Amino acid sequence: MLLKFVYTTLSTHSVGLLSQVVHDTHQRAATAFVSINNPYYSEKEMEELTFCKDICRGNPDFKWLTWRANDGTTSFCCEFQDFNRTVKHLSTLKVNDLFY
Repeated sequence: MLLKFVYTTLSTHSVGLLSQVVHDTHQRAATAFVSINNPYYSEKEMEELTFCKDICRGNPDFKWLTWRANDGTTSFCCEFQDFNRTVKHLSTLKVNDLFY
């Protein structure tokens, strides 16, 4: 298995979003992990900044993943295709499945 880690930072609505895409090049599987690190945003503002369906929370395939609660950070996971609608510079990755 060859894993490729792609790090990106986004600047959307004057907000710095940090993300990491884990891409298994052999299996053509990828998942994007995104964090918004700002303790001053309300829960509603954080929900508005979440730009994809969170595929990790409540998904048994991602039971190994835990987020720290109440630390001022909101984190979520995206299917690569959903993530790529916002972060277009990774469109050359060939992805057919989720990375677990």
